[in-house]
Amino acid sequence: MMSSKLRLLLVFSISVTVIIGLFLLVNPEDKPLIYVFIPVLLLWVALFSFVRLLTEIFIDRPGKLHRVSAASGVSFAVLLFLLSGIGQLTAVDFILLLVLGVISVFYFYRAWS
Repeated sequence: MMSSKLRLLLVFSISVTVIIGLFLLVNPEDKPLIYVFIPVLLLWVALFSFVRLLTEIFIDRPGKLHRVSAASGVSFAVLLFLLSGIGQLTAVDFILLLVLGVISVFYFYRAWS
């Protein structure tokens, strides 16, 4: 059976490779909208697996709080990236995302099994 560190490294590597391939091979001007969202989803998967890999390496026994914090932190970063990409990132948006992140950490920590 594959160790969790190796699995996370494999998921990260495949995600980054597919993102690079999509950016090099696909012109989104004449493609359906899904081609715009696939790299965003893959970016989330790549960042989440990278953060989880770092957690596995540096923390002896990562728990539920580490998973929830990783998911919320990566979601926060990807949302900031999306808002800045469309020119809509203001201080109010940043504060709203920060509040949303804190609430989601609290909610998912309580609900995540």
